[in-house]
Amino acid sequence: MKKEKLEIIYSLGVILVIPALVALNTILLVRSTRSAFNSELRRKADLVNAVIAEAAKTEVALGNFQELDAKLQKLEESQPAITATSIIREESGKLVIVASSKSASQELDASTELQVKIASERRLPIAKFVNIRNDGQLAQAWNVATPAIDETGNVIAVVSSTILTTDAEEAIDKAFTTSFIVLLVSIVVIIVLLFRHFKLVGNIRLLARQKEINQTMSDFLSVATHELKAPTSIIKGYISNVMDGTFGPINEQIDNQLKTALSQTDRLNGLVQDLLNVSRIEQGRVAYNMTAVDSTKLLVMIIDNYKVFAADKSLELKLETTDTMPLLKCDEGRLQEIFTNLIDNAIKYTKEGSVTITQKAETDSVVTTIKDTGFGMSPDARKRLFQRFYRVQTENTKGISGTGLGLWIIKQYIEAMGGTIEVESMEGVGSEFIVSMPLSKD
Repeated sequence: MKKEKLEIIYSLGVILVIPALVALNTILLVRSTRSAFNSELRRKADLVNAVIAEAAKTEVALGNFQELDAKLQKLEESQPAITATSIIREESGKLVIVASSKSASQELDASTELQVKIASERRLPIAKFVNIRNDGQLAQAWNVATPAIDETGNVIAVVSSTILTTDAEEAIDKAFTTSFIVLLVSIVVIIVLLFRHFKLVGNIRLLARQKEINQTMSDFLSVATHELKAPTSIIKGYISNVMDGTFGPINEQIDNQLKTALSQTDRLNGLVQDLLNVSRIEQGRVAYNMTAVDSTKLLVMIIDNYKVFAADKSLELKLETTDTMPLLKCDEGRLQEIFTNLIDNAIKYTKEGSVTITQKAETDSVVTTIKDTGFGMSPDARKRLFQRFYRVQTENTKGISGTGLGLWIIKQYIEAMGGTIEVESMEGVGSEFIVSMPLSKD
């Protein structure tokens, strides 16, 4: 519980801190951009005024003020960002506007007069940041006063103009909008990542819990099956002794009942053995004694053991192989379990017809096929066939006993020894199990 609270606090911290850092970075970026734009605009404003002042010197000296008016107006029309340009000079101790563009005021306010006087006295451009009305809207601009100095070093006039920062402001606003969108996207991405993080952590916990439960079940099965194995073996021994007449003669009725009891005991023993095998496989306690094995010889022995079982059902049980079949690299005991299980199933699930075992040598393996003419199975059943505890349940198979563990167990054995198992089946036609095991290189 404490760990979950810490994770929630951590996640909330991530949600708050990262967007805050992104927002702070955005604000600092916009401020820095604005400052850089303003510095550049002021520099350009100074340069523009210097150019105008240089061009105006001759006209002022000659007194061509009407010509100056026309040039200033033409400049304003071609460069909308340059507005309210005036040529100001001192006449009889008073500052007078001698030429101006149409947007310029014809009267000097106190602030502009002071700016012009300072520029004239210092012989340097003087700039100030102002708010003006442009097309009826409030706009920001640089107002610059630049002295026009003749060849003798005298200030003959001062050029006053206003340079709008509209383009710069639009660029800054665009940058801010883009940054804000990036901020929102970042927040969404962070939330999505956190959601996935929580989901992943939850899944990991579920898997850990499932693993713990599976381990507990595995431990229980291991203990339970070990405890069951000895009693069932003893029960089977006593039943066999009674049937053999060890404790005296028995009548036919008792013999039949004991046969049923023995059959059920064998079934219980099979279940116990299957559960033991499952427990060993899951705990990695299955040992494989890998040797060179004659699979043909092994199959002949198993088939001999099942001839009576097949004959009782009037089934033909046959082996198609050669005497020169190469040896396999596997555990002989496990391979015997594999073939025994598959042949036993083939006979149990076949009502009439045959069970045919064939062998074929490949480049690096021997393929053994167990084919029957039994009930077959649906595609869905075929997909689930090797799952633990799964059994094909149909009208034809409901009377056949089994644990649903055999095929899962032999699949683990086959794959652990480097082999493969596949199944092909069709309902009403039969099934075919194909086992491929690697060759011995010894």
